Amino acid sequence: MRNPISVARIEGIEGTARLECQLDPSGNISSIVPIFELENFKPSKEIVAISEPVTPVKATHLIRSIIQEYIQNSGGEEILEDVLEDIDTFLRKHESQN
Repeated sequence: MRNPISVARIEGIEGTARLECQLDPSGNISSIVPIFELENFKPSKEIVAISEPVTPVKATHLIRSIIQEYIQNSGGEEILEDVLEDIDTFLRKHESQN
């Protein structure tokens, strides 16, 4: 297989948004591209692909942005608000270590 693409789906909005991950020859993630599958949906300019170095914190920020954008455009779901709280806790913990 040449240029395989790994796909990650976000629980609760898996039919709406996904992340496509490009792998380098050693199997490490070299970029993560957000993909939205809603017609007439224009994500904010802040939701952009991330590239090397891809870190857990960068990936988590991207996931948070996608969920926040989904909530703003769809009216949201209560469970996603809880997910955002968990993400914020993760980010506070890991960003305070740097």
